[in-house]
Amino acid sequence: EVVHFRLRGKQRRSAYGHCLAGDSRVWTVEGFKFIKDVVPGDRVLTRQGGALRATPVLNHVCSGTKPVYRLKTKHREIHLTAEHPVLVQFEKRNYWRPVSEVKIGDRVMVVTAQPECLSAPALGIKYDITTENTLVRLTARGCAAIRSCNRVQRCAERTDGIRPFLKSLGIKRYEWDELVNGRSSVALAQLRLVFSHFSLPFFDGAYERADRDRVVLPDFVEPWFAQLFGFLLGDGWIRPSSVCFARSKHDDLNALYEGFFERLGVPVSRAYDQDGWNSQSVYNSTFLCLVFRELGWTDGAHNKRIPSWVYAAPRDVRVAFLKGFMDADGWVTAEGRWHHVELCNYDLTRDLKHLIDGLGFTAGNIRRRAPRTSKCKGRVVNSSGGYLLSYREDLLAEGTEEFALDRVESIELIADAPVFDIEVHNTEHNFVADGVMVHNSVIDPARFLYKRLAMLE
Repeated sequence: EVVHFRLRGKQRRSAYGHCLAGDSRVWTVEGFKFIKDVVPGDRVLTRQGGALRATPVLNHVCSGTKPVYRLKTKHREIHLTAEHPVLVQFEKRNYWRPVSEVKIGDRVMVVTAQPECLSAPALGIKYDITTENTLVRLTARGCAAIRSCNRVQRCAERTDGIRPFLKSLGIKRYEWDELVNGRSSVALAQLRLVFSHFSLPFFDGAYERADRDRVVLPDFVEPWFAQLFGFLLGDGWIRPSSVCFARSKHDDLNALYEGFFERLGVPVSRAYDQDGWNSQSVYNSTFLCLVFRELGWTDGAHNKRIPSWVYAAPRDVRVAFLKGFMDADGWVTAEGRWHHVELCNYDLTRDLKHLIDGLGFTAGNIRRRAPRTSKCKGRVVNSSGGYLLSYREDLLAEGTEEFALDRVESIELIADAPVFDIEVHNTEHNFVADGVMVHNSVIDPARFLYKRLAMLE
């Protein structure tokens, strides 16, 4: 049921159109959450008595499809309807003003950082070591069971007796000899099929994990592990059984992240380009690939996103993740004050912007860069353009540790889109969305009943 009227305040009957676009990020105690996905009971950040507090959501409303405006300040951007109020300051007093009444140059209240006391604990990553894709090898008992099987012996004596079966598993004939002698490894699921094919009982002592998959994982996402994950998200990729990243010209940086893999117990095997340059670091571990995917890894430069657990982690973990990402894809100005990153993925750039805002750093808005041509190693490289984000590690001007005033730079209509709003258990009726203080809606049974009666008329 969409509620269209409310009966409180000076406007006795004002339009119930105070809504935000569905991809607006509401700040919660568990990081950020799209407003379209918020449910009653979620604890969101609100402003009460001049300080941030955690407040439960009472109701969630979808108000259909409406015109959505982009309100852009110097450091924030939010998408909302013309009727939705934001907190504006005039002459040191705060007023709620609908977007339609906000003017260029007005100072809007924004939140500078996600409070550390409201951060969720670090994400535990204890996983079952043995999965169906884990690489295993036969133990002495397993080798003996295979070699003593009459069916195996008869198949081995005939050239074409075992090859069709091995081909179905993707195992070559010479690899079979290595496997049955415990010198080669296969996925656990493949080994199960081998025992089943020869009608052998499959027992736990028949196999052990291969040495290269003996990953030493921390009990929780520690800062160094978050830094490694951020680095790989910026300039790495995952294959079915290996984790890779492109090596840079900075040997100290390469050594740092290779050292992180050493802490995980995974050896490195390097790849070289046609000029003989050591261009990639490759880590063969099916299990480690599964761990990263469990943590929210998505393949493809245009598909990558920052997982939700990053926003909910303690501050030191979030800072480490950001450092890893910037080590991979960012650069710093000559004076070392401003950090910059350019990405082809707008959604990932926006994720990064919200992470930086939550840390309390001063970040500009995302800028679109036009396609251009450059040279790399004597070759002409055509760039399709990207999204540029810049930030520095200090608080916004005119700000405190929790709030700041940010001047409005532009307000423009962008499109019609589905819009949503929430009601929070807060006498000041507000919450934080996209880092901006916004008003919430008031929903109660009387208004639901009023609307239903009006529809019956």
